[in-house]
Amino acid sequence: MRRTLEHLRRDVKLNLCDKCYQVYIGFIEPGIRELIVKRLDDWRSTESSITQMVMKHKGVFKTDMIFVSIGKWDDKYHEDVHKELFFKIKKWGFKRKIEYLKKEHILPEPCFTLLDKARDRRNLIHEHPLVYRFTDEDLELFSQAHNVSANLLLVMRAKFPENVKQSIISRCETSSQRYLASMPV
Repeated sequence: MRRTLEHLRRDVKLNLCDKCYQVYIGFIEPGIRELIVKRLDDWRSTESSITQMVMKHKGVFKTDMIFVSIGKWDDKYHEDVHKELFFKIKKWGFKRKIEYLKKEHILPEPCFTLLDKARDRRNLIHEHPLVYRFTDEDLELFSQAHNVSANLLLVMRAKFPENVKQSIISRCETSSQRYLASMPV
């Protein structure tokens, strides 16, 4: 992100007068920074959506409520959540979760592939934390993964008619296929 903003700032400085450059620094760049950070939030949201899908399918939630976090020693929600299973699934890795959803025919193959590629990109930061920085393409991939996972979670949670659910799933498959086809090798 820092590199992207530095390049953008350099280009803006070359093309704007000093007064306009100050407007850019004060008003425009903070919005751009927020947009970039939101894309990283897309990845965190993707992980949360996938976890919720696995938990919902495994029957962790005893009611229609979904919990993303509960205290280990809090018995406040014991009637709503199977706590042991909640914490067990919470420890699963992302790859295991998407493989489970694929095996259970909840995650279509193109969606699985898209999410797995996003996982691979996200994991590069762990392999080379001092060298690897997320590129704009990575951030776009995270955004696509977020859109797919959020829509598939919606299908699981909402009480839509079956034809509406199938339409949403089909759009997720199609958008995943298109995005994967357009990705640089």
